[in-house]
Amino acid sequence: MRGVEFVGETARVVWRCSACGAEAHCRVNQFVERMALRWDAEHWCDACAHRSCVHGGLRSAATPEGVRAAIVAANGSARLTLATPPPSRVAILRVLRGSPELSGDVAPDLSAARRLADTLAAGRLGGTWCEMTLIALRLRARGVEAGVERVGPVSGGR
Repeated sequence: MRGVEFVGETARVVWRCSACGAEAHCRVNQFVERMALRWDAEHWCDACAHRSCVHGGLRSAATPEGVRAAIVAANGSARLTLATPPPSRVAILRVLRGSPELSGDVAPDLSAARRLADTLAAGRLGGTWCEMTLIALRLRARGVEAGVERVGPVSGGR
């Protein structure tokens, strides 16, 4: 994970074309680019050739729940792990408080960050691979050795 500049996941879902109502295709993506969480959704219809693309993450840290659900269904979830006991809980709290991706686009307050830190310490802080990778990169930047592992459904995070 060191030196990572881009990490991403994708999923394909069936969609209803907004132009003609036919069954259409949609590819959703979530990715970490330049230490920020981004997402997009590309729609295309074979019946009428309608195409569209929606991007997010520039003004809002939150990925829409439908995009997250499709990514998790296609790729599984991930869990954030601490490699060793952290040198300081303060570094972890600072990272978690500065991570609105974990709480639906609102930076967690101190009490919410403490609950997230407890969940992390118990090995249960989970989300998408990209969300957990971004938090791990932020923790590493603060001197906390963190990793990400693939798992089934876990609690914590969003």
